[in-house]
Amino acid sequence: MCCLWRSKWIRAGLILAGVFVLTAGAALAWAYWYYVVKHPGEEFSRQAILGSLSVETPVYYDDQKSLMGVFFENEHRMYVPYDQIPTDLVNALVAAEDKNFFHHFGIDPLSILRASVVNLRAGKVVQGGSTLSQQTAKNLFKRTGRTFPAKLKEFVQTLRLEAHHSKQDIIEYFVNQFFVSGTGRGLGIAAKYFFDKPVRDLNLLECAFIAGSVRAPNRYNPLIQTSAEKRRETQERARRRTNYVLRQMAKLKMITPVMYAELAAAPIPFQKGKVYYQLDVVMDFVRDQLQGEKFEQVMAREGISNIATSGIKITTSVNRQIQEASVLSLHKNLSTIETLLSGYSRKEVLERYAKEEELNVPQLKRGAFFFGKAEEKKVEGEHSYLTVRIGDSAGRVDYAGLMRLAEPYAKAKKGAWAQASLADVQALLNEIETGDRVYVFIREMHPPGESEQFLADLEQKPRVEGAVLVMNRGKILAMVGGSENIFFNRAASAQRQLGSIFKPLVYTAAVQLGWSLLDALENRRDVFQFQDQFYFPRPDHESKQDQVSLAWAGVKSENLASVWLLYHLCDRLSLSQFQDVARQAGLAPGPDEGYYAFRTRMRDKWGIVVTGDTLREIAFQTAQQEIATDLIFEGRSEEAELVQSLKYGRGFDDYREALSKQRKKLTADLAEQGESLREKTAREYDIKNSILLKHFLRYERLNTAMLADWAYLTDAFRSSYPDAGMLFAVLNRFSLGFRDGREVLIYGDAAAQNNAPLTYVQAYRLFAENAGSLDSTTYRSDDVWIEGLIRSSVLTTLSTLLNQELARLRGAAPYEMTTLSRVRDYRVLVGLLYVVRLCQAMGIETPLDPVLSFPLGPNAVNLLEMSNAYSTLMEGKRYGDGQSASSRSPLIIDSIADATGKEIYRFVPQDTHVLNNHTAGMITEILRNVVQHGTGNKARETVAMELKLSEGGAPLRVTIPTLGKTGTANEYSNSSYIGVVPGFVKGKPDLTLENAFLIAVYVGFDDNTPMENGAVRIFGASGALPVWIDVANAVVASELYQRTVDPVDFAFMTESSLSLPPIQGCARVPVSTKNGLAESWPRSLGGAEPEAFLYSYDDWEREGFQPRRFFTPLKEQGTAAAVLTTPTAASATGE
Repeated sequence: MCCLWRSKWIRAGLILAGVFVLTAGAALAWAYWYYVVKHPGEEFSRQAILGSLSVETPVYYDDQKSLMGVFFENEHRMYVPYDQIPTDLVNALVAAEDKNFFHHFGIDPLSILRASVVNLRAGKVVQGGSTLSQQTAKNLFKRTGRTFPAKLKEFVQTLRLEAHHSKQDIIEYFVNQFFVSGTGRGLGIAAKYFFDKPVRDLNLLECAFIAGSVRAPNRYNPLIQTSAEKRRETQERARRRTNYVLRQMAKLKMITPVMYAELAAAPIPFQKGKVYYQLDVVMDFVRDQLQGEKFEQVMAREGISNIATSGIKITTSVNRQIQEASVLSLHKNLSTIETLLSGYSRKEVLERYAKEEELNVPQLKRGAFFFGKAEEKKVEGEHSYLTVRIGDSAGRVDYAGLMRLAEPYAKAKKGAWAQASLADVQALLNEIETGDRVYVFIREMHPPGESEQFLADLEQKPRVEGAVLVMNRGKILAMVGGSENIFFNRAASAQRQLGSIFKPLVYTAAVQLGWSLLDALENRRDVFQFQDQFYFPRPDHESKQDQVSLAWAGVKSENLASVWLLYHLCDRLSLSQFQDVARQAGLAPGPDEGYYAFRTRMRDKWGIVVTGDTLREIAFQTAQQEIATDLIFEGRSEEAELVQSLKYGRGFDDYREALSKQRKKLTADLAEQGESLREKTAREYDIKNSILLKHFLRYERLNTAMLADWAYLTDAFRSSYPDAGMLFAVLNRFSLGFRDGREVLIYGDAAAQNNAPLTYVQAYRLFAENAGSLDSTTYRSDDVWIEGLIRSSVLTTLSTLLNQELARLRGAAPYEMTTLSRVRDYRVLVGLLYVVRLCQAMGIETPLDPVLSFPLGPNAVNLLEMSNAYSTLMEGKRYGDGQSASSRSPLIIDSIADATGKEIYRFVPQDTHVLNNHTAGMITEILRNVVQHGTGNKARETVAMELKLSEGGAPLRVTIPTLGKTGTANEYSNSSYIGVVPGFVKGKPDLTLENAFLIAVYVGFDDNTPMENGAVRIFGASGALPVWIDVANAVVASELYQRTVDPVDFAFMTESSLSLPPIQGCARVPVSTKNGLAESWPRSLGGAEPEAFLYSYDDWEREGFQPRRFFTPLKEQGTAAAVLTTPTAASATGE
């Protein structure tokens, strides 16, 4: 009975369950029919979907109102219908993304289950289960978030898509909306961009690559990489991804194993094509940032897998007013530079202009450049003009507009000093005929109805290029990538040699390692020997100063002093300090590294070989310092200076001999060249030969020979029958000369000393019977001056001390730090690698070669990373994103809101201190004086803001002091200037560098053609600096700069200029305007204000200014050695 009762309940339960299942099934079927089939919504029609593919992603300037551009507009897509999509592409896409695509109903449960298992095993999401239908639905209808309701909504949307559209339609929608590059999307753009061909011509390998890259095109795109190493890495990544797609196709029998093997071994034939849409470099740069890891995480968090159809709103840090002014300034100045270099030759200009594309003339507007046709010209003095037609509009280039180009035209013919005259205007007009194509800038637009619609300047379309960057607290306010500001972003991607822009980076390291701004640096031609190489830096201008202060090495951009400083960078460190710096450079023994392992690493990786000659050179340096100190104590400072500058000379004679052979060969090669070139070459070889003659080893040999000759003469004059030939040969090596106004006995080539040889009578008086006197002067062999430069007694003492020190050194292990730290090659290498590591910490990410010519700028970097380094120089800190502390990406995206307006990202500033206030303050002092007294003097008092104090009244012009540094690359291939406009303290009319606006500019040909002709050379101050001044004035005129300025604060100003506040804790030291060395002018003594001064951490004492030295190296954060290249003595920009 019990069993029967139980059986009835079971049957009843089963009946109820069956009824529930049937009811639920019916409800689901009704819901599917009603919500999916019958009423899917208007957005699921084909017309609506095609419209949704045109959703825009707007990008705004920093005011959040002005539209900078739009990503993925309709005109940036080449729509491809399904019947034009290659079958290979469809197969590759299905194989890569959804192998069951043509068999499932939009959802693939098995795929989801398989992905879940894989993800559970991995402990993270490594594989997705979404079908192509789901991905298409998600992209078309913009799923937000990863919540269960969002997933459920996507599920329903996928069913609706499948119910109302064929599989072919879904493929068509998918392939026309994926992101490619720049502002382009879809298969049509991908075929043109990656392979420069139409879709119909894509082969199987190319289809496999595109199919494999649709989810992350930039990850597999080698065409956007800026270095060969990154291109290789990306190509290899693309190859692996493409092979995966081909392998899946082979598994699904879409291709044969033989086809797979052939294609897997074939290179992907990338061939970048010119897509028809324009690329604005700022928009392109924003796109690149969005493709970075940080923003990929933001998008993934919000469930946005394709920015192309996301409809997000992006606000940048770019300021419209400054950006537009920067674009205009660069373009106009490049036109000037082009004319300075090439003049204006009708034939040459027309040939170039004929190659320019004929474009539909857009609506004319003020402040833009256009091509037009010359219609009429008239030469009537200051009433001269040129009539130009642009499309249907006619206008005039008036006299002022003609003078705009006549000025550089005159200089190109006559020289940089020339001023344009009426004759030059006429000569320029003679190069233009009716019907010629001309390039003009619209200066003014006239009201409609007038016979002439515009007033213009005559310009020249530039071939020379350039870039501009403006930054504030790490944020990019303006970015100009070239004269047209499209296609290639020279500000962020062009690797340029920026010349002396690198010098302040070396000075920064010097200040950290114990040098003072007032320290004297040698500034004369010299040789620097490093790892058996000889480097002879040359000055880029004439300087009469044999010594300059460290500060003035930067102010006057002295090449010789800067290289000398780098060579001696570690000379002011104690042993323990030097060991700290060596550790940071990766050149100290590791914690678990034994002596022999360390020796092997130093010898085999870095070329530090310690031999017997090396030890003797160390001993010489020790003896050199000891005897120099003694000479100073004896009041013989001139001799002490000479001893201190004396090189040991290992390898000098061999190198001099090699130079001699090289000179003979070069002389023969230059026989047909101009005389001036031959003279210049000969003069350079003479200088090198003279330098190489002055070294200890040679003087030591001469001193030994002199002592032997002295002994011979002594014996000869005591002998009754001396050998006359031998006697006079020896006498010819002695002569009488003068030093410090007194007669001295000199040993060496008498003719070379411009002295007469010692006569027989003079020699008899000197050596007969060992009298040792001549004209009331007593001489001993110790008193003889070797070649008139150094006394024999000094050389003898030097040799004695050297041998004593050498005996001590031979008892020590050569690779122990106490010995190794005295090896010149090792000390120089430590200094070089430390400077490189410092540059990396300050924002330069391009690998830098640690070479002795480093201050002269042989390393090519982009303007953006150098701007980051200078920003750190000025403020002592680097700016980053608080949401991504490890990120060093440039800051240009300020905020992002999703399609509903919800903010999904906001820039959170975070700064990291790199330099302390002492170091940053000293470098800004150098850069301040560059503008006041140095190579940037053209920027002095040229930047000013105008404040309106009252209605109708004249504005007050307030001059803003600036700081900066010029740079000129080797052979004038690049002109650069990086400088700072101080900002205002909030609520006060006081300036500060904590809110400074950094502006960086370079100009130069893309192929590094020298910017010079017979009359003009373009250097830092003549090429980049005029652009910089224009942009700086645009900055101070902007609302952004003046947002905290209250004109009332300036109403009672007694002067129309501001100044930076003095550096706290520094003395105001008067210095010479010629060499920057301290002058004896204690303020307590009164007198006139010094013409030049430095704020420096120094103390005034009776003996003069005593520098306070600091040891403030970078904090140890790993080593730089692993990423550095093998150093050399010179580079492409040095000899």
